[in-house]
Amino acid sequence: MTNAKRHELYIKTNIWVEPNDVVPLYAHYDDFKIAGEEDQYRLLSLGKWSGTLDDMLSYHLNMNFTTYDRDNDDWAEGNCAAKRHGGWWYTGKNYNCGKTAKAAQQSPASLSRRWRLTCRAFDVGAVC
Repeated sequence: MTNAKRHELYIKTNIWVEPNDVVPLYAHYDDFKIAGEEDQYRLLSLGKWSGTLDDMLSYHLNMNFTTYDRDNDDWAEGNCAAKRHGGWWYTGKNYNCGKTAKAAQQSPASLSRRWRLTCRAFDVGAVC
């Protein structure tokens, strides 16, 4: 699916640490590759990671993309897309269904702790 040319993936989000204090965060992967339909859109490559968000995608490398109607994860007892309410490159190990998907359902404060903000890119005082 991404073989024709090189692709990068840039994820940008904000964390609200207080009602009026927004911290911009990002993750950048310099070589994002996904297989085609015949290989269930497997996450083939991410390349080098950089950013102020922790690398939360490497955990999902070589996983097939799972949706409600295409259960391609490795959770034998169910479908991670149904459990987590959306498609993703899930790993079903230990009923976890993926660190990133689980983190996305957390509160912003919990999410900021989980993704361990790095202080080198911005000054946010006590949050770090």
